[in-house]
Amino acid sequence: MALKGLTRFRTFQAQSITFGNASMEILLNSSTPDQLLNISTAKLTKILKTASKGRLDEDKALFIIDIT
Repeated sequence: MALKGLTRFRTFQAQSITFGNASMEILLNSSTPDQLLNISTAKLTKILKTASKGRLDEDKALFIIDIT
């Protein structure tokens, strides 16, 4: 795994602290940087919608994928 991937993973962790349940669910489903880098938009959107009770959607999933 490249250092760049790890840095992006840590950036995601730091930025997502405010989202509580959603960030925890993402990390439970993508516990390594490689898993986070390879998560599909559809799967990430489903995790976000469920964990945030509909507050986060595909736009947030695309943002997360873009920073990773």
